[in-house]
Amino acid sequence: MAKRVRESQPSRVKLNVGGKIFLTSLDTLTMNSTFFQSRFSRWGNGEHAEDEEVWIDRDADAFQILLSCMRSRSAMLPSDLLLCESVLRDAEFYGVDWLTTEVKVSAMQRIHPGAKELHTTGAFDSKYGGFTPALNAGILPRCCVGPPFPRIKQVIPAQSPAEVLFVRTQMTDQDFATRPVVCYSLLEEANGSTHIEPMIARQRPDVRTVKGADDSEQPTWKDECDWCEDDASQCDLGQQVVSATVWANSQIIDHWELHTCGREDSK
Repeated sequence: MAKRVRESQPSRVKLNVGGKIFLTSLDTLTMNSTFFQSRFSRWGNGEHAEDEEVWIDRDADAFQILLSCMRSRSAMLPSDLLLCESVLRDAEFYGVDWLTTEVKVSAMQRIHPGAKELHTTGAFDSKYGGFTPALNAGILPRCCVGPPFPRIKQVIPAQSPAEVLFVRTQMTDQDFATRPVVCYSLLEEANGSTHIEPMIARQRPDVRTVKGADDSEQPTWKDECDWCEDDASQCDLGQQVVSATVWANSQIIDHWELHTCGREDSK
């Protein structure tokens, strides 16, 4: 005997995602996802039985985390980068727009903590080309999970020319970039530990050194631009600066090295 199709819209949904069954409410899915809004738009016309499974050929582990995010309306992302990438790709596939927006803003806040004008989706898209290009390039999820970037406690002027060598390994090829050091900063990690790190110069003088809440000097900048290629001795705090680690994380750099012998000698 055929099951009777309900005329009213069922409140419970049974999903089969990659072979794993998930039970959740219709509201949880349709209020968070444009994909499910479209998928279930016909349910009010009685085109679905309450106990019918909805098959979706996606990764079950990633969907389980994404479903938790939708239930709590919070970006509870895993620290495992590969799993986190799967979750973010699913967030875009399912059209969980509030989550992708939150991730973009969070990434910009971590990369540019002192520049609130850059804490927008527009600034993220302008710099990285959008959500999918940032995922493909590895910018995400690296810049939105893990411990927060360190806080600048004190700026220390550079006493002699120096540069930072950045290395990015892709397959069997290696990309190298050198950037002049404009100053050094005393950085404080979330656990209270401190260390000194080189700050890298940018080209346009759109940045100023501002006083933090604890009266410490903190560089901040207005927008992104090309790196300064002038000799390190010509750079000063009037230029855009960012720590070597922050820039390395935002550009998929594998590691960086400080060379204090100067640009010509280190090549």
